[in-house]
Amino acid sequence: MKLKLTDFIRDQYTSLSLPSPSQSQLTNKTILITGGNTGLGFETAVHFASMAQPLAPARVVITCRTAEKGAEAVARIVGRAGGRAVAVAVAGGVDVGGGQGKGKGEVEGEGEGEGEGQGQTAEEDGKVRVEARVLELTDFASVRAFVDAFERAHERLDILLASAAVSPTKLGFTADGWETTTQVNILSPALLTLLLIPCMMRTAHRYKTTPRILLATSELHHMATLDAAMLDSGRFFRMYGYKDDMDIKT
Repeated sequence: MKLKLTDFIRDQYTSLSLPSPSQSQLTNKTILITGGNTGLGFETAVHFASMAQPLAPARVVITCRTAEKGAEAVARIVGRAGGRAVAVAVAGGVDVGGGQGKGKGEVEGEGEGEGEGQGQTAEEDGKVRVEARVLELTDFASVRAFVDAFERAHERLDILLASAAVSPTKLGFTADGWETTTQVNILSPALLTLLLIPCMMRTAHRYKTTPRILLATSELHHMATLDAAMLDSGRFFRMYGYKDDMDIKT
């Protein structure tokens, strides 16, 4: 069904009611939100961090492109959580370019960094732990490094919300050779999700729970028109978004 432009514009100014934080049962769970420093990702992080014990998750992890943005976002999330959340430091952050170690990839917080097997149950103070990790979706190596570091730090992942996205006004390409929107909005989130599935399967088996994968999308896809020959080519993504295979009109 095609979405009318007038309907799309109207929807942008329609207020949605959020469920009460007390209506969900997320006890002891770990939630990962990409793009958690702005927009829907940020507000979702605030929602989870504001939940009261014993229903609140143990930890909310957000991703950002830089450590500075992550630290600022964590402070704002904790500030809006009404005393129900606390910031924690990341021990061994992820470098923007995919490297490991302290420095520009590490996001500092008020608490202590925690390793494998720690911080998965409610802390004595009953507060949700909020942390930020650097993830650069324009770099496939950063995605792989992020997953490696996340799995070393956390033994479970119950909810993955892929919310990070870009909407550039000019044509550009990543160092991997892909058109920026294609890699950031489609390919990297898909890679991230696939790499995290083993962790979520282990979570399901060990904790007898059902992990969830949520993808934030846009109604604008209703307005898209794609070339039929490209769709049937068997090389759709390369023809659509790879620098060397695109038919770029100048």
